[in-house]
Amino acid sequence: MGIAFVKIKETYQKELEALSTIAKIAVNRELRDKDDFWEELILNHLIFLYNNISTSQKQMLKTSNERTIKEFIRNKLETNDTFTAKHFLIIDLEAQNRHSEQLDFYDIKIKSSHWNSYFSLECKCLDNSQISIREYVYNPNKTKKSSEKYEDGGVYRFLINKYSTDKKFGGMIGFIRNGDFSQIKNSIVNKIKKIELLSNNKYFGMLEKEGIIETDNPFYFQSNHSRYDISENRECEPIKIHHFLFDFC
Repeated sequence: MGIAFVKIKETYQKELEALSTIAKIAVNRELRDKDDFWEELILNHLIFLYNNISTSQKQMLKTSNERTIKEFIRNKLETNDTFTAKHFLIIDLEAQNRHSEQLDFYDIKIKSSHWNSYFSLECKCLDNSQISIREYVYNPNKTKKSSEKYEDGGVYRFLINKYSTDKKFGGMIGFIRNGDFSQIKNSIVNKIKKIELLSNNKYFGMLEKEGIIETDNPFYFQSNHSRYDISENRECEPIKIHHFLFDFC
């Protein structure tokens, strides 16, 4: 007796594609540990997202605060069927590391039930001011409400193993709401090149041999750094930081 196949309605083609992807992942269990695969997949989603922000949306985001812009980014990703239904990626809100004294939340954390790791992103608003550049990279003299000085900065949090704890990569997204794109990017790159941190007589944070890697997309580049966990006083594997500069001007 032969096997009869039922024709699936066209409305279910997305579901079929999703099942097909699940089947491939089930067959290739190694994908769970292939960080390079997921890292590249997420990078492509972020590049696609920025390239598809309309002029009117940029005008709206130009006058929005950081929280509103982050929510816009999250919503764009979560309403992308390819991001969610086909590639099984989700936005997660979870404490960013195991150090209770540094407890905080990632701005954007992307993970998948088919992946054993995650991709964390820190977001900062940018303009031509030096304070915004320091907040993005490294601010050695940030002031608490108590007037106490402390070190901080988006890139800095990755370099001290606070963000993307013991992971080999993480990301920064800068929201340019005012100022010249080239000037802001050059200021960030120059600031990154000068990073030299010290903890427990250990220098770290400097660029590794790969240095800063430019790409075909002017709004995206990479930096590779040495790393040190200042809470546990131990050296860590180097980290690659992906930088996205979303220009809304």
